[in-house]
Parts: sequence; structure tokens; C-alpha cells
Amino acid sequence: CILRPGDHRFIKHESYIFYKQSRIVEADALMRGVRDGDMVDRGPIDSAVFDRIVKGLKISPHTTPQILRFYESSQG
Repeated sequence: CILRPGDHRFIKHESYIFYKQSRIVEADALMRGVRDGDMVDRGPIDSAVFDRIVKGLKISPHTTPQILRFYESSQG
């Protein structure tokens, strides 16, 4: 999934999602990381951009089965 300037205010040049390095992290750990200054909250992304990212997640040969199962189980 290619991300371009305008897809999010944080994206300044053409970038991509590296699905091979996807990992599952508890929400509390992410919130703790932001609170402690180890991570920076860059704000939400547009739903259309999120849909493109998810589409790539589903078709990428680099998405691990564990990640795909986790995503699919979250969709009810």
C-alpha cells in the first residue's frame, strides 16, 4: 500500500506499508508509550486511507496468517 502526501498530515513523501513487520500490540501499551513520550500520536487517518491499508493487508503475501486472523477476528 503506497501512501502519498495528503493521505495524512504526517506523510511528507511517498511511503509504503511494510506488512511483513506488522505486529499485535495491546492498546494499553500504545497509550503508555504515548504518555511516556516513547511514541508520538500523529492523529487519526481518513477512513478511505484506512480502507486502502486494510485492502493491502488482506492481499499482501507478506501479511502473516496470525496478523490476518487477528484483523478478521476483530471484524465480528
